[in-house]
Amino acid sequence: MRIYTRIEMEMRTGRVLHACSSEYAGPIAWLKGGKGGGSSTTNISSEPDKEYNARMASVAERQQGLSDQFFKWWQDVQAPVEKANAEAQLGLIPVQTDIVKEGLEGFKGIQTDFYNASRPTSTETYAGRAVTDANMALSKATGSMNRNMSRMGISPTSGAAQSASRDLAIQGAASIAGAANTGRMQGEEMNLKKLSGAMAYGLGG
Repeated sequence: MRIYTRIEMEMRTGRVLHACSSEYAGPIAWLKGGKGGGSSTTNISSEPDKEYNARMASVAERQQGLSDQFFKWWQDVQAPVEKANAEAQLGLIPVQTDIVKEGLEGFKGIQTDFYNASRPTSTETYAGRAVTDANMALSKATGSMNRNMSRMGISPTSGAAQSASRDLAIQGAASIAGAANTGRMQGEEMNLKKLSGAMAYGLGG
């Protein structure tokens, strides 16, 4: 018996191009073959397997039917939902744009308010105000002293008058210097309060 282990054929013509085989004389097991219990052979036929093809066609038809059902469901149910969702999103775009614009405009206002609230005032401004007040007080005190001495008949050129004027000038200079320092300290304190207030404003406090 010749046993083929490899056969190469030309499918169009059925011609054998190459074959690998060997002789075999050992025991064999017979397959159930044709009628009458005789020897059987396996024939390679070029005829299509109609039963197999029919089964495959049936499977393909069922798959196509399922696809058609799914598409119909999507068309009837899911497609309207997706369309409505897209239309809703498009409708929200102008609203979202307006909200963003309002937020930006509001933020600009907050920036301006924060800047105005936190902008410090020069401490020299406070010092200058305090010095002005001290000078006015010194001027009033000098005028009052001169009037008192005049009523008492004390000459402005007398030693007592000059001594009193000198003492008042020294006190006035000290008062002006102290007022300037106090004004600067008040300015620093006010600027600190402004900054604290601005921070609280920015935090919504």
